[in-house]
Amino acid sequence: MNIYTVIARKINKLDPSLRLQDSDRKLLQVACEDFENYINYYWNTNSNLDIEQKLEELLLHEPQEIDAFLTIWIGRWMQKWKQRIKLFIGKQDRNQIFQLTKKLSKAQSQWTILEHKEELVDIATSMLIRKGEICATKLLAEYILKVELAKDKVKFGNREQALTFLNDVMRRAVEISKSSGPLIFIEVNKAYYELINSQQQSVR
Repeated sequence: MNIYTVIARKINKLDPSLRLQDSDRKLLQVACEDFENYINYYWNTNSNLDIEQKLEELLLHEPQEIDAFLTIWIGRWMQKWKQRIKLFIGKQDRNQIFQLTKKLSKAQSQWTILEHKEELVDIATSMLIRKGEICATKLLAEYILKVELAKDKVKFGNREQALTFLNDVMRRAVEISKSSGPLIFIEVNKAYYELINSQQQSVR
Protein backbone atom coordinates (compact mmCIF):
# COMPACT_ATOMS: atom_id res chain seq x y z
CA MET A 1 0.00 0.00 0.00
CA ASN A 2 1.43 3.41 -0.95
CA ILE A 3 0.89 6.75 0.74
CA TYR A 4 -1.63 7.94 -1.84
CA THR A 5 -3.85 4.91 -1.27
CA VAL A 6 -3.78 5.72 2.44
CA ILE A 7 -4.76 9.34 1.72
CA ALA A 8 -7.67 8.19 -0.48
CA ARG A 9 -8.95 5.82 2.21
CA LYS A 10 -8.80 8.48 4.92
CA ILE A 11 -10.65 10.99 2.74
CA ASN A 12 -13.35 8.42 1.98
CA LYS A 13 -13.63 7.59 5.66
CA LEU A 14 -14.39 11.25 6.38
CA ASP A 15 -16.79 11.52 3.44
CA PRO A 16 -17.96 8.16 2.00
CA SER A 17 -20.06 9.93 -0.66
CA LEU A 18 -16.97 11.06 -2.57
CA ARG A 19 -16.07 9.24 -5.80
CA LEU A 20 -12.32 9.70 -5.76
CA GLN A 21 -11.66 7.57 -8.84
CA ASP A 22 -14.37 9.26 -10.85
CA SER A 23 -16.08 12.63 -10.46
CA ASP A 24 -14.12 13.66 -7.36
CA ARG A 25 -10.68 12.62 -8.57
CA LYS A 26 -9.58 16.27 -8.70
CA LEU A 27 -10.06 16.47 -4.94
CA LEU A 28 -7.77 13.48 -4.45
CA GLN A 29 -5.18 14.87 -6.87
CA VAL A 30 -5.08 18.19 -5.04
CA ALA A 31 -4.89 16.49 -1.63
CA CYS A 32 -1.93 14.35 -2.72
CA GLU A 33 -0.18 17.33 -4.28
CA ASP A 34 -0.78 19.39 -1.14
CA PHE A 35 0.62 16.64 1.05
CA GLU A 36 3.75 16.45 -1.11
CA ASN A 37 4.17 20.24 -0.92
CA TYR A 38 3.68 20.17 2.85
CA ILE A 39 6.22 17.40 3.39
CA ASN A 40 8.65 18.95 0.91
CA TYR A 41 8.53 22.24 2.81
CA TYR A 42 9.26 20.68 6.20
CA TRP A 43 11.70 18.02 5.00
CA ASN A 44 13.36 20.23 2.38
CA THR A 45 13.61 17.36 -0.11
CA ASN A 46 14.92 17.73 -3.64
CA SER A 47 12.13 15.98 -5.55
CA ASN A 48 8.79 14.21 -5.26
CA LEU A 49 10.66 10.93 -5.72
CA ASP A 50 12.63 11.62 -2.53
CA ILE A 51 9.36 12.33 -0.72
CA GLU A 52 7.77 9.10 -1.95
CA GLN A 53 10.77 7.05 -0.88
CA LYS A 54 10.83 8.56 2.62
CA LEU A 55 7.09 8.12 3.05
CA GLU A 56 7.25 4.50 1.88
CA GLU A 57 9.98 3.88 4.47
CA LEU A 58 7.83 5.46 7.19
CA LEU A 59 4.84 3.35 6.17
CA LEU A 60 7.02 0.26 6.42
CA HIS A 61 8.88 1.02 9.64
CA GLU A 62 6.60 3.42 11.51
CA PRO A 63 3.07 2.70 10.22
CA GLN A 64 1.24 3.82 13.37
CA GLU A 65 3.03 7.17 13.51
CA ILE A 66 2.45 8.06 9.86
CA ASP A 67 -1.15 6.82 10.09
CA ALA A 68 -1.86 9.06 13.10
CA PHE A 69 -0.21 12.04 11.43
CA LEU A 70 -2.21 11.52 8.22
CA THR A 71 -5.46 11.24 10.15
CA ILE A 72 -4.89 14.68 11.69
CA TRP A 73 -3.54 16.24 8.49
CA ILE A 74 -6.35 14.95 6.25
CA GLY A 75 -8.92 16.13 8.78
CA ARG A 76 -7.48 19.65 8.66
CA TRP A 77 -7.17 19.50 4.86
CA MET A 78 -10.81 18.48 4.38
CA GLN A 79 -11.95 21.37 6.58
CA LYS A 80 -9.86 23.75 4.47
CA TRP A 81 -11.19 22.21 1.23
CA LYS A 82 -14.77 22.90 2.31
CA GLN A 83 -13.76 26.43 3.29
CA ARG A 84 -11.69 27.26 0.21
CA ILE A 85 -13.59 25.55 -2.61
CA LYS A 86 -16.88 26.86 -3.99
CA LEU A 87 -18.90 24.69 -6.37
CA PHE A 88 -20.97 26.26 -9.12
CA ILE A 89 -23.93 24.41 -10.61
CA GLY A 90 -25.10 25.26 -14.12
CA LYS A 91 -25.27 29.04 -14.62
CA GLN A 92 -25.28 29.79 -10.92
CA ASP A 93 -22.94 32.71 -10.18
CA ARG A 94 -21.35 32.27 -13.61
CA ASN A 95 -20.68 36.02 -13.72
CA GLN A 96 -18.33 35.71 -10.76
CA ILE A 97 -16.31 33.06 -12.61
CA PHE A 98 -16.30 35.22 -15.75
CA GLN A 99 -14.95 38.25 -13.88
CA LEU A 100 -12.20 36.17 -12.28
CA THR A 101 -11.23 34.59 -15.62
CA LYS A 102 -11.20 38.00 -17.29
CA LYS A 103 -8.92 39.34 -14.59
CA LEU A 104 -6.44 36.50 -14.85
CA SER A 105 -6.45 36.47 -18.66
CA LYS A 106 -4.60 39.80 -18.60
CA ALA A 107 -1.58 37.97 -17.21
CA GLN A 108 -1.67 35.00 -19.58
CA SER A 109 0.84 36.34 -22.13
CA GLN A 110 3.41 37.07 -19.42
CA TRP A 111 2.62 33.84 -17.61
CA THR A 112 3.31 31.80 -20.74
CA ILE A 113 6.84 33.18 -21.18
CA LEU A 114 7.62 33.79 -17.51
CA GLU A 115 11.17 32.71 -16.67
CA HIS A 116 11.84 30.77 -13.49
CA LYS A 117 8.11 30.07 -13.21
CA GLU A 118 8.50 26.93 -11.13
CA GLU A 119 10.85 28.65 -8.72
CA LEU A 120 8.38 31.50 -8.23
CA VAL A 121 5.52 29.05 -7.69
CA ASP A 122 7.63 27.19 -5.13
CA ILE A 123 8.40 30.45 -3.28
CA ALA A 124 4.73 31.42 -3.11
CA THR A 125 3.72 27.87 -2.13
CA SER A 126 6.29 27.81 0.67
CA MET A 127 5.06 31.13 2.03
CA LEU A 128 1.46 29.86 2.06
CA ILE A 129 2.48 26.71 3.94
CA ARG A 130 4.66 28.69 6.36
CA LYS A 131 1.61 30.79 7.23
CA GLY A 132 -0.58 27.74 7.83
CA GLU A 133 -2.27 27.21 4.45
CA ILE A 134 -2.41 23.53 3.47
CA CYS A 135 -5.17 23.28 0.85
CA ALA A 136 -4.62 23.89 -2.89
CA THR A 137 -1.31 25.59 -2.15
CA LYS A 138 0.11 25.28 -5.67
CA LEU A 139 -3.15 26.44 -7.28
CA LEU A 140 -3.23 29.43 -4.93
CA ALA A 141 0.44 30.17 -5.61
CA GLU A 142 -0.20 30.27 -9.37
CA TYR A 143 -3.26 32.44 -8.79
CA ILE A 144 -1.22 34.91 -6.72
CA LEU A 145 1.47 35.17 -9.39
CA LYS A 146 -1.07 35.74 -12.15
CA VAL A 147 -2.90 38.41 -10.14
CA GLU A 148 0.36 40.29 -9.60
CA LEU A 149 1.34 39.90 -13.26
CA ALA A 150 -2.05 41.30 -14.29
CA LYS A 151 -1.45 44.54 -12.41
CA ASP A 152 1.47 45.82 -14.51
CA LYS A 153 3.86 44.42 -17.06
CA VAL A 154 6.94 43.52 -15.03
CA LYS A 155 10.41 43.84 -16.52
CA PHE A 156 12.22 41.08 -14.68
CA GLY A 157 15.54 42.25 -16.09
CA ASN A 158 15.12 45.28 -13.88
CA ARG A 159 16.27 44.23 -10.41
CA GLU A 160 14.10 46.78 -8.61
CA GLN A 161 10.93 45.73 -10.46
CA ALA A 162 11.70 42.05 -9.92
CA LEU A 163 12.17 42.54 -6.16
CA THR A 164 9.01 44.65 -5.93
CA PHE A 165 7.07 41.93 -7.74
CA LEU A 166 8.43 39.23 -5.43
CA ASN A 167 7.61 41.29 -2.33
CA ASP A 168 4.06 41.83 -3.62
CA VAL A 169 3.69 38.09 -4.22
CA MET A 170 4.85 37.30 -0.67
CA ARG A 171 2.55 39.94 0.81
CA ARG A 172 -0.47 38.60 -1.08
CA ALA A 173 0.37 35.04 0.02
CA VAL A 174 0.32 36.19 3.64
CA GLU A 175 -3.00 38.00 3.10
CA ILE A 176 -4.58 34.93 1.53
CA SER A 177 -3.40 32.66 4.33
CA LYS A 178 -5.15 34.96 6.82
CA SER A 179 -8.38 35.18 4.83
CA SER A 180 -11.44 32.97 5.15
CA GLY A 181 -14.02 31.89 2.62
CA PRO A 182 -13.76 30.39 -0.88
CA LEU A 183 -10.76 31.16 -3.08
CA ILE A 184 -11.05 28.46 -5.75
CA PHE A 185 -14.10 27.97 -7.97
CA ILE A 186 -15.11 24.70 -9.63
CA GLU A 187 -18.08 24.31 -11.94
CA VAL A 188 -20.10 21.14 -11.43
CA ASN A 189 -22.19 19.45 -14.11
CA LYS A 190 -25.82 20.10 -13.14
CA ALA A 191 -27.10 16.73 -14.38
CA TYR A 192 -24.47 14.90 -12.35
CA TYR A 193 -25.25 16.95 -9.23
CA GLU A 194 -28.98 16.22 -9.54
CA LEU A 195 -28.23 12.50 -9.96
CA ILE A 196 -26.06 12.38 -6.83
CA ASN A 197 -28.58 14.43 -4.88
CA SER A 198 -31.43 12.09 -5.84
CA GLN A 199 -29.33 9.05 -4.88
CA GLN A 200 -28.57 10.54 -1.46
CA GLN A 201 -32.25 11.31 -0.87
CA SER A 202 -33.26 7.77 -1.83
CA VAL A 203 -30.76 6.35 0.67
CA ARG A 204 -32.32 8.43 3.43
